[in-house]
Amino acid sequence: MELESKLNEAKEEITLGGPVGQKRDPKEWIPRPPEKSPVTRVIFHPVFSLMVSASEDATIK
Repeated sequence: MELESKLNEAKEEITLGGPVGQKRDPKEWIPRPPEKSPVTRVIFHPVFSLMVSASEDATIK
């Protein structure tokens, strides 16, 4: 059941364009250092707890 709630939260984030929840604020949406350019893509691994982000300055993290 916890996985279903996480999936629903992720769907809501996609729909609203940012993090959801009461503890999160718009400051978390802005890339923090060392990101120098906006993040253009985020990919999540389907099995492991791993994610990768790419930004306009050609960095992958």
